[in-house]
Amino acid sequence: MGQSDTLSPIGEQIDTVRLRRNKLTLYRVAKNAKMDYSQFYRIMRGKSRPTRESLLRICRALGCDEQEAAEIFKLTDYRMPTQEELDEEYSAVAVA
Repeated sequence: MGQSDTLSPIGEQIDTVRLRRNKLTLYRVAKNAKMDYSQFYRIMRGKSRPTRESLLRICRALGCDEQEAAEIFKLTDYRMPTQEELDEEYSAVAVA
């Protein structure tokens, strides 16, 4: 695996939750988060700093609870999401 394939700390945490929660493909997580896969890939590899909203969308796509979202958000300076924020728009997310 080359240097470009290395996950960032946020990417590692997202991947940990992804594998623990539902084992969706990275492509499916990006699609469910309504993100371009290349944007999601850059976030996962630390090539792009995610916005709070993009992290919320990723957490929603993964079906994160507050604790799982906190594991991801603790790596940023963003305010931790509430369960209400995590529940918003979740019904609009595609199912794998």
